[in-house]
Amino acid sequence: MSKFVNEIKYFLPPFLFDFGLYSYGMVKNFLNPHFRDLTKKNVSLKNNGSGKRAFLIATGPSIKEQDLSLLKGEDCFTVSNAFLHENIKDMNPRFHFFAPYHKPLILSNFVSWLKKADKSLPKDTKIFLAVESEAMVKKYNIFKNREIFYLNFGHSFSRKNVDITKVVMAPQSIPLMVLPVLIYMGYSEIYLIGCDHTVLRDYNKRIIHFYGSKKDVRKNSSDSHAWAGIIDAHQTSMSVFNQYTFYKNLINTMLIKIRIINLSPDSWIDSFEFKEYGTLLKKK
Repeated sequence: MSKFVNEIKYFLPPFLFDFGLYSYGMVKNFLNPHFRDLTKKNVSLKNNGSGKRAFLIATGPSIKEQDLSLLKGEDCFTVSNAFLHENIKDMNPRFHFFAPYHKPLILSNFVSWLKKADKSLPKDTKIFLAVESEAMVKKYNIFKNREIFYLNFGHSFSRKNVDITKVVMAPQSIPLMVLPVLIYMGYSEIYLIGCDHTVLRDYNKRIIHFYGSKKDVRKNSSDSHAWAGIIDAHQTSMSVFNQYTFYKNLINTMLIKIRIINLSPDSWIDSFEFKEYGTLLKKK
């Protein structure tokens, strides 16, 4: 059993193993009937993007060199602080994704951040959250005029498909929260933008994104408080890349042909083919 646990640690966020959360938290989510009910509506998204292409826009510094206004009219999916981008209205994301609250973030800052995002995102953008975020959203009356979808995180090692109406793999980084949704929606091409994952370059310093540090409402999100130690930083990074490899292997076994293409000019992800953003998207 210990060998199995050590192997899956490469795929799952380290915090899930702290204080017995691996054995308790995941099982609790899986058995909670309300959490299961929250994800049932995701079936409405099945093959909703069949035959189309999707753009997953993260917050890596590389997007400062890319003209994201060219994404107007495309199916865009944004995460975290991407709502701060000057071209967020051009992107007009179908969905915006938020990871659940966790320490060392400060709860009041986190709530203020979600409210700021609610005001900044285009009015038609829908929201994806983790099931455990529902209570916070209701308590603080956030996203009251937006449709919300939920994902139930646990450990899922199915090599056949991704079913977002059930438990999906807990993401180590937020772009990995989006991938199972896009695969489930049946997009034939998924383009990664700003998924740089070069944070180890910034170790023990402020993590660099496309936006200035003063624009992030959340304290402790990207400064030196975000680092738990060099070993944890490397294990986290390894988990990120192993999870991308997991999805690469998954789509290779699926009957539906799906391509994932990395458009970041400066990315450490080597699981997928690279293309140049400028050659793929030209001014219309």
